[in-house]
Formats: sequence, structure tokens, C-alpha cells
Amino acid sequence: MQRSLLQDDGGPSDILVESHGVLMAVVFVAVLPLSAVIAATFRKAQGSNTWFQVHRTIGIIAALIVVVGLALGIVAWQQSQPASDLLYAHIVIGALIFAFAILQAGTALAAPVRKNASLRRWWRPAHQYNGRLLLLLGLANTFIGIYEAEADNSWYIWVCIVWVAIVGFGVGKAIYNRRSGQVPLAAGSSTPANAATAKANVKAHSSVEMP
Repeated sequence: MQRSLLQDDGGPSDILVESHGVLMAVVFVAVLPLSAVIAATFRKAQGSNTWFQVHRTIGIIAALIVVVGLALGIVAWQQSQPASDLLYAHIVIGALIFAFAILQAGTALAAPVRKNASLRRWWRPAHQYNGRLLLLLGLANTFIGIYEAEADNSWYIWVCIVWVAIVGFGVGKAIYNRRSGQVPLAAGSSTPANAATAKANVKAHSSVEMP
């Protein structure tokens, strides 16, 4: 009979599994979604590149947490043989997540300069969609990990509450940006991503007569 990851008959201690789960849940349910929201909604034509510095800093912190969480997960897996089929699925998805995370970090470090429009044409969507895939895989693997660890149902509730709150805030901020005519900046830039659009918006706002 295959034993649970949290059983005491030679398996990893509860604190090891819980530490792995908490670290990974924090990253993929809160830290990375928040970083994505900042990158997507806090780029303003009139602002600075502070959003980019915050986005990059959060990404670095998330990468460090993932490395620690991955190490704990590997130790837990080695101590939980034989593993269930669901645990193997969790491990495979985790390996894919780690690969996509490396790709995401690599594309961020290799971000083409603003003036190289031909490179940015493929780099920006690649970075964005890889990040979205990373978030979805991380969320799915979080639920698998909670189930495999036989954690309390409150874990599911809190994961959903935090994730929906962050994503909901991002959607609301995006709607506000669109209605207020704010123009996003390019990554690492303090100038609008679309200068023509920014100029048109400024002209449109200046033509509105004050009551």
C-alpha cells in the first residue's frame, strides 16, 4: 500500500512537507501574481520606471524562494518512496514549472533595449505568455500538493481567497487605467510604450473644457 506523504513510517516530517508547501504556495498564489499585476497595470505614461524595479525585485525574491522550496521538495520526495501516481504528477509539473521559471528569468535578463523594436516584437509576448503559463501551472500544482499532503480544507479556501483578491485587483486596476487613458510603459523605460498613443491621449485630455 502506498503511503501518504505525511505518514510517520519513515516518511518526511510534517515540518519538511509543510515548509515546502507554504513556500511554494506563497510564491505562486501571492508573490508572482502580485508581480504580474504590477507589471501589467502600474506602467504609466507620466510615471517613472519604479514599477519595473519593483517587478524585478519581486521576481528575484520569488526565484530564491522557489529554489529553497524545490530543495525541500526534493528531500521530501526522496524520503517518501514509494510515491503515489499523484505525487509523481506533482513532481513532473514541478519540474516543468522550474524549467519555465528559468526561461522567464532568462528572458527578463536578456530583455532587448527599447530602441530594438524588432527584438521586442517577439520578446515581450514571449515573456508575458510564459509568465502566465507559469502562474497557471503553479496554481494547479499548489492544489495538487495540498491534496497529496492531505492538508486541511482551509488551505483551499485561503489559496482561492488570496489568488482571486490579487487577480481581481489587477483586473480592476486595468479597467481603471483604460478608462483614465493611462498608457503603459515599456519594460525598464520611463517613456510610453506607444508615443503616438500617448500624444493622442494628451491631446484628447487637453481638448476637454473644464466646467
